Amino acid sequence: MRGTDGSTANRRQPLLPEKSEKHKSIGEVAGGTTAECAAVCCCCPWTLVNLLILTVYKVPKGLCKKVIRKKKKKKLLKHRNALLMEQQEEKKKFGHDEKESDGEDRELDERGEKEAVDLDDEMWDRFYSGGFWKSPRRRDE
Repeated sequence: MRGTDGSTANRRQPLLPEKSEKHKSIGEVAGGTTAECAAVCCCCPWTLVNLLILTVYKVPKGLCKKVIRKKKKKKLLKHRNALLMEQQEEKKKFGHDEKESDGEDRELDERGEKEAVDLDDEMWDRFYSGGFWKSPRRRDE
């Protein structure tokens, strides 16, 4: 509220007075120093322990895992190659020639392609101008 002279009668004031850096008491200085020392004394050793654990345990563990994974992968590849070799030997053993199977595969591919073209032509005839998904100009393609 303002008085008649323009000053504020009920003006808020801070509860704690502001102290400048020059007027700190000895207790405040000692408390701050003690807190800083405690932080350094507690945190530095734990940081060193963390680094020690990292170098002694975590890094070698990661390297060992990596080596084990590589060995496992190599073993699986050898096993897979051995199985493929066995399959090829069985095909040769039972007289199944690769040249014959290639010819059969090509024949099947040609038949499948011809069937797909026939089906496409049939669908074009059936839905010639009824669908939005194939325009008449695409019929020539």
